[in-house]
Amino acid sequence: MKIGLFIALMLSTFVSNAQVLTYRNGDPFLFCTYGRDDPSRCWWPIQPFLGTTFMVNPLCEPNPDGKPWSADDNLSFEQYGTVCPAGKRPGGWDYAGGQPELVPTYH
Repeated sequence: MKIGLFIALMLSTFVSNAQVLTYRNGDPFLFCTYGRDDPSRCWWPIQPFLGTTFMVNPLCEPNPDGKPWSADDNLSFEQYGTVCPAGKRPGGWDYAGGQPELVPTYH
């Protein structure tokens, strides 16, 4: 009985620590390289996989006259900080089939 409880506890820990990427169809390469596919977003990555390297849109806060960050801006920024640093080093896109956001479909 104790072993079963231990296994259940370990499985729930693994499930709760799993990172779910909800943008760019869950494609971490595309998300960590280009950010969200939204021209009005308030942040975007500068270099992939570094986690804290990003640029804030000058039309958004902290500009005193800027628009506030949306819920998607905040959630995607949080995911960027947790998902993207997991890559140890940046990879490159090397596929003759097209741009990374177009393969296998647009995302």
